[in-house]
Amino acid sequence: MHPTHALLRIIAVLICASALRGQSYTFQMFTVPVPSNPDRRYTSPGGINNRGATVGFYQYATKFATGFETTRRRGFKRDADGVIEFPIIEPDDNRLYTEPMSINDSGTIVGYYAGVGFQGFIRSGGVFATISYQPGGNTIVAAVNNEGDFAGSFGVRFPPEHGFITVGGVMTQVDYPDSIFTEVYGLAEDGSCVGGAIQGGFVRGPAGRFRLLQAADGQTLTPNAINNEAGQIAGVYGDSTGTIHGFVYNYGAASASDGSGPIAITTVDYPGASYTWITGVNSKGQLSGWAQTCAGTCGSIFGFIATPVASQ
Repeated sequence: MHPTHALLRIIAVLICASALRGQSYTFQMFTVPVPSNPDRRYTSPGGINNRGATVGFYQYATKFATGFETTRRRGFKRDADGVIEFPIIEPDDNRLYTEPMSINDSGTIVGYYAGVGFQGFIRSGGVFATISYQPGGNTIVAAVNNEGDFAGSFGVRFPPEHGFITVGGVMTQVDYPDSIFTEVYGLAEDGSCVGGAIQGGFVRGPAGRFRLLQAADGQTLTPNAINNEAGQIAGVYGDSTGTIHGFVYNYGAASASDGSGPIAITTVDYPGASYTWITGVNSKGQLSGWAQTCAGTCGSIFGFIATPVASQ
């Protein structure tokens, strides 16, 4: 989930005594080297696969001779060794906007682009295919797992109002009970998914049961990713000062949708950052995300990979 529309979905989330700091991380910062004013550049990773590769988008401004300035948003893929492929552009992108959001271990990439509305895409073996579940509306493909299943959201609005998961080519609509909108952001190997609704962030297990994700003070979290092998859900929350923090929830071997009540989380902050946004988690517990080191619009937004530090 990227910053320009994901911020619309955090519903004044506040975390206090529920935040734990039992796990520490080392951080590797990176940016896509595009020709732009470095103070206005940003790199925003999406998901991370089990091999340490991540995908996302970078944004930069282009000024024409007439003085008119436009923003371009293009995709990238960064391998674990730091090699970056860019730009990734969906062939039918007609409004300078291609955003990859997830990558699996075979290198299949999913995301969305601006064509007729916003349409989802899958890139496999270098070949793009459009995914559209709302004719005349919008489709976002937000996640893909190693089975080749994918998930996201669709609807006539933007952000779209219905979630979905597609398993073995069969699409199932996902709507949180009594919510006027539902979006799916992450998908696990067993078909569990995470997302957001009016009521807050949720996890939906493979049997279709929902659990609202709440902290000990009753406030909600925004989960962006789930990984069965790591037994973790990762995402973001906001505090009373407007600072955005990443979080990790260790749900273990039990189905993430079982049980009820508040959960204990680990807060993850990029050192010195006022915004830390976690977008993905892999089987090793590595996290992908982006950060900004000052509030508001100042400074660049940069990507990072956070690797857990082994306990002594």
